[in-house]
Amino acid sequence: MTTPETSTETAPDSAGKRSGCLGSCGLIIGLFVVFLIIAATGIFMWRRSVVRQADAMVTAIRDRGEPSSGKELTEYYQVDEGKKDCTELWLAGIAKFDSDEFTKQAKDLPFVGTADAPKFGDSWTDVEKAEALLAKYDVEMKKMHEAARLGGAARYPINFAEGLAARAPYLQNLRVGARMLRLEAYVHAQRGRPSEVVNSIDTISKAGESLTNEPTMLAQLVRTAISNVSTDVIRSGLPHIKFSDDDLLRLKEIVKSANFDGQIRSGLVGERVMGLELVNNPDQAGIERKKIPFIPEDLILYLQTMEDLIDAGELPVTEAITESTRIDDAAKDKIKNAKYLYFLTAMLLPSTDGFVRASNSGTIDRSQTEVMISIEQYRRMHGELPTKLAQLVPEFLPTVPVDPFDGKPFRYLVDDLEIKVYSVGVNGIDDGGLENQAGRGPDDVATMEISSD
Repeated sequence: MTTPETSTETAPDSAGKRSGCLGSCGLIIGLFVVFLIIAATGIFMWRRSVVRQADAMVTAIRDRGEPSSGKELTEYYQVDEGKKDCTELWLAGIAKFDSDEFTKQAKDLPFVGTADAPKFGDSWTDVEKAEALLAKYDVEMKKMHEAARLGGAARYPINFAEGLAARAPYLQNLRVGARMLRLEAYVHAQRGRPSEVVNSIDTISKAGESLTNEPTMLAQLVRTAISNVSTDVIRSGLPHIKFSDDDLLRLKEIVKSANFDGQIRSGLVGERVMGLELVNNPDQAGIERKKIPFIPEDLILYLQTMEDLIDAGELPVTEAITESTRIDDAAKDKIKNAKYLYFLTAMLLPSTDGFVRASNSGTIDRSQTEVMISIEQYRRMHGELPTKLAQLVPEFLPTVPVDPFDGKPFRYLVDDLEIKVYSVGVNGIDDGGLENQAGRGPDDVATMEISSD
């Protein structure tokens, strides 16, 4: 009879234990669910704030009047008000320079083909062949000269709404056009037409300047490359071509007419839009959306980096190069530490320190060339070369141009063969005009042969 009693007494205790366990487990599960809800809400709010931050950065770009989409960039790229639009003349002038026929006709000539470049002052056996090629494209050459005479401003036909798929074939044609003009300059020199050489140089320079407002890094690099063609022809020709005093004055005006202010901003503003277009329309570049997932932290890093680089481009040369390198390196460090997070920035971040350096080289090169022309003017008047650049002031130069890398006047060297006007270059060290030296950065050197007369 004791067994039932024992059973009756112990049953309530077991039930109570089970009830207490269920209650405790339910409380724990409930707290865990609450924790998950709070955590998910926090993550959601945090992610939402990050997205809002990215959106706010894009809105700020637009509020400053800068383009934030391909469509806006297309509208942003225009010929400056008050300037003659010479786009159609340039396009007509360079249209045939990508044809197979042109390539075949030009292949055995210098500059436009594979033949070695002649030197001013030397006899040139292929001058008649060069004249024949120029005659075949006389209409095109005249159109380029007409564009230059009218000022040379252009707005080339590129639709940035296509994003990274946008094409600009005219850039290569324009470079070939500059080479044709260089060939023309050499023919004029051979035939004793120095003033026509100046015309060819002017048109080369204007061809580069026709890209002034094109908002891409590539276009701005092409602009600098074409500018350097014009100054190289000047420095190569000065010792050997009998330019008149008026020709020399005109050459000075040509080298001073190009203004590279804003070049860095122009190039990077367009590159930034291309990044935004890739985020919004990856299919335009042939990339599947799933291959470039939208991560707002990535876009924030990209936009902030580009913003900092654009601002750095406004600084004096040395500061611009130093700061752009620092910004570029800082972004790369972040990417290295979290590659999965910064896919877009890693793919799009341009080599901006190289672009900044190249952009500043155009101004330096033209300043050095102006000094070279002044040296030739001095030599003609005084019958000898100056022993120092200060002798050019004020008769031929208002002041000696300052080396942007150290704030001192350009250096000047003369030996038996050539003249050098140089900057200390990026490393800030005077390497004595050496263009390449193991273990050290080269100086930024412009050279010119000693005049033969």
